[in-house]
Amino acid sequence: MLYEDYADKAHAASDAVEAKDYEGALQLLKGLVESDLPDLDKSIMSVNLAVVWDKKGNSLEALRWYDRAVQFEKPHHRYFAHLEKAAYLIRLQRREEALSIYQALLAKPFLVLSDHQKIRAYIQHLTS
Repeated sequence: MLYEDYADKAHAASDAVEAKDYEGALQLLKGLVESDLPDLDKSIMSVNLAVVWDKKGNSLEALRWYDRAVQFEKPHHRYFAHLEKAAYLIRLQRREEALSIYQALLAKPFLVLSDHQKIRAYIQHLTS
């Protein structure tokens, strides 16, 4: 997929969400996830799908998309989707599950010291 096509579809999905056309946004975003985009772009689109599902009031489907986002980014040693899922779990009052995500991230060998500090601050906030 060409970047211009990707950007156009992502913007159209954003416009659909703004217009509360959640079904249209879901269709556009799913199409991007099912395309030949790189995994990290698919991860971001999966996070966006999770946000739309949450706007529709379906937290179970939102969590499924957060999980897909995590799977797309895992091989690339990224953790954006992990943090987004943990933040969502906190909003759902599922603090223990969020804490578990943060603690698992601390064990990852690819984190730099500043990442450790940030994640420890999240843990401290949850446990205090």
